Parts: sequence; C-alpha cells; structure tokens
Amino acid sequence: MLKRWIIGKLEQTMRHTPAVALFGPRQVGKTTLAQTRAENRTALYLDIEAPEDLLKLSDPSAFLSLHGGNDENSPLIRIRW
Repeated sequence: MLKRWIIGKLEQTMRHTPAVALFGPRQVGKTTLAQTRAENRTALYLDIEAPEDLLKLSDPSAFLSLHGGNDENSPLIRIRW
C-alpha cells in the first residue's frame, strides 16, 4: 500500500471518535485503508453497500452504543461514493 498522508489523521481521529467513515470516489483505496487500519486493532469494519451491514446501522445510536465509544473498538465504516 502507498504511504498516505491521511493515515496519521485517521489514527488520531480513531483514538477520539466512536466511529469513522471514509468517503471518496471509486478505486482510491478506501477499502484497503480501512482494512489495514482494522487489522491492527479490535475495530469493526462495515460496508454500507452490503445489505447486512446497512441493516446493522438502521438504528445507529443503538449499534454504536454496543460496538463503539471507546479507543479499542472504533467502528470503521466504508462508504462507496
């Protein structure tokens, strides 16, 4: 993977935010970036284009209260533009 300037900002944001969403055009590395960051922590990776993951977010407050809100388990949500 290419060294990306956004990695430092993403890591900092993940330490202080219960959920992080990656937005961007197709084929720019959102999935690779999210999966790489999730490998090194107990993060949760969701793809809202997958019906089963989108259903999990039908009640985002409930979902994030169960799976987010601390430094060890910040959900990563990939959104294809």
